Amino acid sequence: AVVDKGVGSNQGHCIATDRDGDKAFIVWECRAPQPGARCEGDFQWTGGTGKYIGLRGKNSFNAGPVPKTTTGYSVWKGEWQLPD
Repeated sequence: AVVDKGVGSNQGHCIATDRDGDKAFIVWECRAPQPGARCEGDFQWTGGTGKYIGLRGKNSFNAGPVPKTTTGYSVWKGEWQLPD
């Protein structure tokens, strides 16, 4: 995480794995007004394995912690596509 003028930013990579073991790859970045606040940002689908080879798309998301737990959740909005 990086803090600039009181606004924090985070970035990273995720791998989502389905029940068949196929993987979808994500690159994300978000900004939050303070540590522990909801983080709003964008992510891109950048490919995958199996049925997700060639996966592409751009999405926005809003993520944050669940109070009094060590977990969190996010709401995603956007589109994705697979090659024909």
